[in-house]
Amino acid sequence: MSAPLATRIDIEQAEAGMVLARDLKDAAGSVLLLAGASLSAGNLASLRRRGVSACFVLIEAADEP
Repeated sequence: MSAPLATRIDIEQAEAGMVLARDLKDAAGSVLLLAGASLSAGNLASLRRRGVSACFVLIEAADEP
């Protein structure tokens, strides 16, 4: 089994339950959520209100045959 990959996605594609691969920071560099945090519907709504446009999440890599 392959390790999950850190993948950049648009915040509009992010879903509750996804796990952040990197710390999520605002434009000033303040940490909003730490790597390893599981996204919730509430914090996704907050991130959108703050103008966050993208984040890095862990995506399971496809196994090669």
